[in-house]
Amino acid sequence: YGIVFIQEDYVSFLRNFTIEKTKTAVQGLTGNKGALCCRFDFKDTSICCVCAHLTAGQNKTLERSKDIAEILESTRFPNMLNNSKIADHDYIFWFGDLNWRIDLAYVEAVARIKYSDYDTLLESDQLLKLQSNPNPSTKVLPHFIEGTIKFAPTYKYDLGSEIYDTSELQRAPAWCDRILYRAEPGLKIDQLSYS
Repeated sequence: YGIVFIQEDYVSFLRNFTIEKTKTAVQGLTGNKGALCCRFDFKDTSICCVCAHLTAGQNKTLERSKDIAEILESTRFPNMLNNSKIADHDYIFWFGDLNWRIDLAYVEAVARIKYSDYDTLLESDQLLKLQSNPNPSTKVLPHFIEGTIKFAPTYKYDLGSEIYDTSELQRAPAWCDRILYRAEPGLKIDQLSYS
């Protein structure tokens, strides 16, 4: 879920609030994958928030990349001449269960977490690898920024505990829930916290 809070004194500056959804699973016909996007203008600034739930699975990086491309390509805000697509906005916030995984074995990932060796884990993070890829055709969410991760992965705990997946699957821990943002050149975003 995404909630946008606006101080009461500023409500009169809010215009053109629109919500659109884009489904990505099975050609957009079924499933719970996709995005809920809201856009609005605050004074003369356009803002878009994308709450996405991407394809799950350790080996589904291509599918997640396709989900993102489909959301960016398919989402349209009707009756908006200047900001009809996500990429048209001054500020974009992209967050949710993005399902990117760490390309390390379960045992190694858990050992790295035990010693707070997040740098090694981040070197194997699928999203960060795709964002730093020198090939522009395979980059994911270029120009989007994520705050510095200095906390343990939030996926996948045993139910009701802080113990990583002890099921027979032993899914490697990962940072699946993410927050990224992008500002048009000349504009900036100051992230105050990411934990």
